[in-house]
Amino acid sequence: MTTGRLFGCAASARALPWTYGLARRVVPVLLALSAGCSRAPQLREYDDRTNEQADQAPLVVVAVAEGDQRVGRPVPSLHDPNYPMQLHRAKVHVENVLKGAIAERTVPVYYFAFGGGFDGPMPLSLAGESSRWVLWLRKDRGVYRTACDGWNYCTVPIMSGAHPGYKPDPGESPDQVLIDLILTRGEGQVDNHQFAKGLGRGLRGQGLQGYTIEKLRHLALTESSEVKYTACELLWANSLDQPDDRLRQRAEDSVRAAGCTCGFDPSRAVVCR
Repeated sequence: MTTGRLFGCAASARALPWTYGLARRVVPVLLALSAGCSRAPQLREYDDRTNEQADQAPLVVVAVAEGDQRVGRPVPSLHDPNYPMQLHRAKVHVENVLKGAIAERTVPVYYFAFGGGFDGPMPLSLAGESSRWVLWLRKDRGVYRTACDGWNYCTVPIMSGAHPGYKPDPGESPDQVLIDLILTRGEGQVDNHQFAKGLGRGLRGQGLQGYTIEKLRHLALTESSEVKYTACELLWANSLDQPDDRLRQRAEDSVRAAGCTCGFDPSRAVVCR
């Protein structure tokens, strides 16, 4: 019988009848075993089908992530044995529960990130410029992990600050929940530059153009500086591409009401002042 099987993860020096001399030799071994027991379980990278079903994850939260770190050495990718995938762990502080239930408010969350070069859309990482995220999570082998690996199909950065007490209304769609969080200034200190950068993500929803226009109109009328003008740019650009005449008119009226003058710069990017 091996030492690990004899002691198990719950063993402690105080619980066993050691003599003093033996305890001095064995306690370091127990500490090493305890550290080993606290390591991540043997997680495996998700396959394509699991990644594609990330939006069906049973748990969705708004959380602040910190302390992102690599766990162990890179392992061969499920999709290409010659490409490395790196397991990461971050400490996550849950602020809002949007779907499902979680008793703990601070938990480690694991995910596999690309361990080499890549070329494609946004990769998955909890170590970016935003520490607050909407996270789609699953429970796997006793730990929480993101509902996707590699490419980022299961996190959205929230640049608008904290929203304590926020809960989705019954029947609200996931897209409308994201629009609320992204386009509503939260409490506490909010970085206006980051808030402005995050506004564009509010336009990802389908069938909610009118709701998005009203949220952007409120920002254009009540905010100042970069946030105001970014809201105006999004409204004006939306009016150019909007096939619905009523929605186009609402976007144009919102730009005028906010006193913004919009046009194209030499690179054909939308600019409002």
